[in-house]
Amino acid sequence: MAHPNDYLQLGSGGIFVVDENQGAVTPPTKKYFIAFQNTGAAGTFTVKGCSLFEYVDIDAALVTNVVKYINPDTGLAFVDVDEADGKAAGYYEVVADAKTVTMEVGAGQTVFGKFTEIDATDENAALLYIGGNRP
Repeated sequence: MAHPNDYLQLGSGGIFVVDENQGAVTPPTKKYFIAFQNTGAAGTFTVKGCSLFEYVDIDAALVTNVVKYINPDTGLAFVDVDEADGKAAGYYEVVADAKTVTMEVGAGQTVFGKFTEIDATDENAALLYIGGNRP
């Protein structure tokens, strides 16, 4: 069977099914996945995209990780650990496509966002909805 990306790049439709056997799937060029729905048991998915938030103890993060988060005071990525020094742990926005975010998704749950990559892990599957243009 061809990899899902082969079908997606051909523009064969707006919905695609992915499971743990395919690996990370990306939408067609200049498109996002706007939602995914877990069609299996509760499980773990990894995603990349825009406007994703992740809980992190930013004050204790390594320099290689700090720069992957947006400083809420400036709206720009942290430049180094000194800038993150003293900041409280909490939800920080991830720089677009800079980091893979792990999500626990319940059975039947739909997650909305602007995803540029989705990977089903465990023994679950999802419907991926293509839409939205990106630069």
